[in-house]
Amino acid sequence: MTLKTIIYFFVLLMLIGCAGQKTSTIGSDPITGISVDAKENNYAQVIREQGYKRYLAGEFTRAINQFEAYLVLEPKGEDQWIKYLLYYCYMAVGEYERALTLAKDLVHEKPYDFLSYQQIGLAQLWLGQLDEAIKNFQRSLEFESHLPQALFYQGLAYGQARQFPKQEAAFKDAETEYNQVLKSNPAISSPL
Repeated sequence: MTLKTIIYFFVLLMLIGCAGQKTSTIGSDPITGISVDAKENNYAQVIREQGYKRYLAGEFTRAINQFEAYLVLEPKGEDQWIKYLLYYCYMAVGEYERALTLAKDLVHEKPYDFLSYQQIGLAQLWLGQLDEAIKNFQRSLEFESHLPQALFYQGLAYGQARQFPKQEAAFKDAETEYNQVLKSNPAISSPL
């Protein structure tokens, strides 16, 4: 059985179980504590909220289950950040190939988003695909809105590839960009 088939059956069983509940009762979900009015409940949203709570609690494997179930129920759902969070969950549990596949899908969906290229590069870095990782970090850096951490990750990739002068330059550029962020946000850089 494929993962999608297993998820499909899991969601189907959940829906069948939920359909048998009384529609006029109000209760609390034992896992999330979310108050649920079964008459007006949107199960996809409850699953999404459970995923968020598990993600925030560091329960990444369980969050993966919830986020994948949500995406089966709502493939074009309102919350497109779910895919980004799912990516981070895959990375957290060492599912680098799955993270890479998802990041590539995100690039196809949003080709003008720096974060997807950064995510591809990070997954490739952990998979040891250093040349490709460096290229994708560079693609991320081509966007004005990129994050300084892309330079840091690129520096790590250069270091793994034993390109030490490029590593040093990337780290120096990252430090410069982080300093600019601190100067632009004085509340961050001043002591409490």
